[in-house]
Amino acid sequence: MTTVFVLGQLCLGTAANRHKALDLFRDIAQYALEHEPGVFKYYITVPRDPADDTSIYVFEEYANQAVVDAHFLTPPVQRLVNYLQSDPDILAPLVYTLKPFLSFTRSTALPSDPTIMYASITYAPGTKRQAVAGWRDVVAATHKHEPGALSYNILEDTEDPDKVNVFEVYASESALWDVHATNPVVVENKQKNGSIRTNVEHVRLKYVGGFLKRSILS
Repeated sequence: MTTVFVLGQLCLGTAANRHKALDLFRDIAQYALEHEPGVFKYYITVPRDPADDTSIYVFEEYANQAVVDAHFLTPPVQRLVNYLQSDPDILAPLVYTLKPFLSFTRSTALPSDPTIMYASITYAPGTKRQAVAGWRDVVAATHKHEPGALSYNILEDTEDPDKVNVFEVYASESALWDVHATNPVVVENKQKNGSIRTNVEHVRLKYVGGFLKRSILS
């Protein structure tokens, strides 16, 4: 059964607001670990760019939509909702429901400071099938040959048929740049399908709380 992947993207307006919101998100993650077995992933990150001290990205994975609906009614989530509505400096969160169609997360214990990348890629109309074929090869090669690639997720945008979202977690910078980026399959995919990408937005992220997989501590 296909799981439900949710990306929450928030701009808190001030660094102090973000600090408070991060505490609330960590409470949510702990509650999910203890009380919500259908929450498979609740990974809290912030941009590595020191100039951005107000943003939060939260990557969430659920067993199904019913678990999503129940999760948003839990007490810690409601406390977060109330906080986000309490300050006019806090922008309304952007919440994207995504469909994982190529992904893996290893059971390897995570380092304290993994290398995390998130990208949103828009393809020219009618070319997504070609793009997906390329990503299928990339995910298979990454899983087989790159133990330092700890999680790799190709996520279909449920609202934009031409968009693909990519969420990656690596054991180190070297695992990303020296191993993954030079993987012949990755290089070939970029050469073959790079021209059909009409827009690419990416951000380097830092782990600050939550869990990537229930069976491992992160």
